[in-house]
Amino acid sequence: MTLDPNSISLAALIVSAIAIIASIYSALRQEHLSKTEIKLQRDTDLLKWGADCVRILQEMIEFTFRIQHDTEDELAEIRTNLLSEVSVLIDIGRWYLPNLINSNQPHERQAAYKGYRPIAIDALLYSYRVFKSFDFKEKDRVNDLRQYLVTAKREFVSQIQTTVDPARLMAATGEKPNYPKWMHPKELLPKRYQDDGAEQ
Repeated sequence: MTLDPNSISLAALIVSAIAIIASIYSALRQEHLSKTEIKLQRDTDLLKWGADCVRILQEMIEFTFRIQHDTEDELAEIRTNLLSEVSVLIDIGRWYLPNLINSNQPHERQAAYKGYRPIAIDALLYSYRVFKSFDFKEKDRVNDLRQYLVTAKREFVSQIQTTVDPARLMAATGEKPNYPKWMHPKELLPKRYQDDGAEQ
């Protein structure tokens, strides 16, 4: 059986086309996987940084309970150490959550500090400023300081959760969410938490 040269050419063309399509598909798939891996790695790093930030914010909140009974010298030393940690975390966070650049702003600022800060960075920065400026003699304002820090921490956690999207991370790892209702004796809880719909 003799094959028609035209048929051979057509078959070769079809095989070549299939090979090209397969190559393009493989390249696109590899590019998608690479982007996904980069995103997952960034999210992992962001979560580690976020965890450090939440820890230090919680330490600042717990510090407010010492203001009533510790000496000012003791408080000042602890505050200095906490502020140092927060300052470092703020600058590290600028690598993960860069500012929104505004071309109208002066060019004298360094690149990382130009533009508008993300809300998560603002939550840390203003916590730093409020915490640093608090006068230990104003013990009647301790609750205000504590509430400010609690609010800032909640906002920070929400911002990081929105950025990372835990549901997407769980989907990428094949993990399925399981949220059983936690049973508890309500009478042991403060009244504001006894309502199932209360904010946690």
